[in-house]
Amino acid sequence: NPGDYAVQLIVTDANGKSVATNVTITVVGPLIEPIVFNITGCTGDVNTPCVLPSVSLNSSYAYAFSATGGDSSAGYTWTFNGTPAWLTTVGAGSNGLITSVAATPAGTYLFFVTVKSGAESVTRQVSITVTP
Repeated sequence: NPGDYAVQLIVTDANGKSVATNVTITVVGPLIEPIVFNITGCTGDVNTPCVLPSVSLNSSYAYAFSATGGDSSAGYTWTFNGTPAWLTTVGAGSNGLITSVAATPAGTYLFFVTVKSGAESVTRQVSITVTP
């Protein structure tokens, strides 16, 4: 929260000598919460692609990503990179959407989804499988 905070700062050199002083840190403006990027079934490991629900060949598909936190005055911007041609992408406020009327051809597709709010951004790799 904004305000003045009194803290004691202690510095110790390589010889073990320490000096302490009291300082005041002033926080101004609202604090910005980190972005929380929600993908159902996704693990916390950013190096592992998030597996989205699969879709049958030539079937329609829809999935909504969601985000919370970030800079409330900046809103959210969604970017999708490497999506297969059969997917349509839309960023709508705190939701990023992917849709399709006919998923084709069969296979597993990897792409990246990024949500940005103010100066913060989170990117995750996702995968979707089109089954025969």
